[in-house]
Amino acid sequence: MCTIIAIAEPNPDYRFFFFASRDRPVDPFFGNYLKFIPNNRVLGIYDKRSDGFSSGCSLKTGIYAGVANVGDYKGRKSRGVLVKKVLTKANNTTEAALMMERDLIHGEYSSGGYIIGKDGENWLVENLENSVYTERLGKRHVLTNFFTGLKGEVPEEAKQRSVFVSKNLLNLSRINVGDVLKVVAHHSSIDGICKHGVTLASFFVAGDVNGKSKVLHHIGETCQNLHGVLDLFPELQDSVEF
Repeated sequence: MCTIIAIAEPNPDYRFFFFASRDRPVDPFFGNYLKFIPNNRVLGIYDKRSDGFSSGCSLKTGIYAGVANVGDYKGRKSRGVLVKKVLTKANNTTEAALMMERDLIHGEYSSGGYIIGKDGENWLVENLENSVYTERLGKRHVLTNFFTGLKGEVPEEAKQRSVFVSKNLLNLSRINVGDVLKVVAHHSSIDGICKHGVTLASFFVAGDVNGKSKVLHHIGETCQNLHGVLDLFPELQDSVEF
């Protein structure tokens, strides 16, 4: 039940916003925390079991990415492994999208939906068995747990989450950081983004017009306030603002 939001030019002060939440998977897992890879300057929500990322960004290339579980196809490889590969090896969004297509076409990864982007240029990639769909997105997009390019079941709860985000965030003429944080803290049995006992972690990147990145995260429920990364990784003080 993940939710991923990508917004280009949300207001005159920012180039992009990117938010991704990770909800508890059906499969067993362990190790859910913020991790920084110094060599590639990649920061994100790490899954120790698969050695992958559910979401994150590269402070070296500016690429950000996240994955949502969509469909019930089980491949032998974890989706987070591909997110990690893109963040550590791709230099731009075109290269990232092609890298995903080449890997997903073999049907080795579990089905899912990905958003990858840089500076507000966002791409959607979906996979189901050996079918892959790729689309360059408009300025505002929300991804929940159903396909929009490939055929598949549309869970009502996932559909309602998408509707809620579109109505209460994406339709705003000007979007501020506080608007995003308010929407992703929303509770409801029908269209809630934050689900106690289910939501495991959240990751948020805001790129301003001066080329600086603001990175927030939280391990646990989104409503518990996302906070900065410098307490954990003070070496990033030259790369992120808080």
